[in-house]
Amino acid sequence: MRKLSKAAMPLLGAAALVLGSATAALANHATTISDPNGPYTGEVVATNTAPVTLTGFSPLGQVITICQDAELTAYIQSDGHNGELRNVVLDNCTSNFGGTVDIDALNLPYTQTDSGGEAGIVNYAPNAHGNGETGHIQINSPISAVDIQAVFSTPAMTCHYGLPSGSNLVIDLFNGTPSTGKLDGQTLPKTGGDPNCPVAAAATGDFTIKTSPGGLDLTLSS
Repeated sequence: MRKLSKAAMPLLGAAALVLGSATAALANHATTISDPNGPYTGEVVATNTAPVTLTGFSPLGQVITICQDAELTAYIQSDGHNGELRNVVLDNCTSNFGGTVDIDALNLPYTQTDSGGEAGIVNYAPNAHGNGETGHIQINSPISAVDIQAVFSTPAMTCHYGLPSGSNLVIDLFNGTPSTGKLDGQTLPKTGGDPNCPVAAAATGDFTIKTSPGGLDLTLSS
């Protein structure tokens, strides 16, 4: 997959790839995002530490796609607000049907919802999902610009996945050295493509999350 630049003006992703009544329900803690130098506003990069898996069911049966390389670039403010998903890279992907899968995130960057709300928000919310997480990134819906295109070589088909209404994407975050994030079966519904495409794609993966530039760990606190 080619890397799409901000200049192309075409956010899981991931790191992405990186952050509403549903938002209001989750945003119940004051949030501060810091690097070792203090509150941090700027770009962050999420890089996979193990293969990322995308799973779905189609008329052909279960479809499992495994990507060896993944990187999500996002923008965040130190208070967790006004997050943007700026770049998504999923490379070296294959499926259980054989052949390759070329995955592209189109229409980046994702900067706001269709109603003009925040595309992404980071919340300090310890163990809110019962996974021992420090907090989470939520990418809000609907964002009609989101178009994750997957082109399968075998069988030959092109599939599109997005964030229609009610499809918020949540990534758990963990303080530590390194700072990390986890996708645990978060689902993107199919929005178009071949009839044999999976009706949804559930993503799982583990990531380190660092400042860019700098490569510093991040900490969530209240």
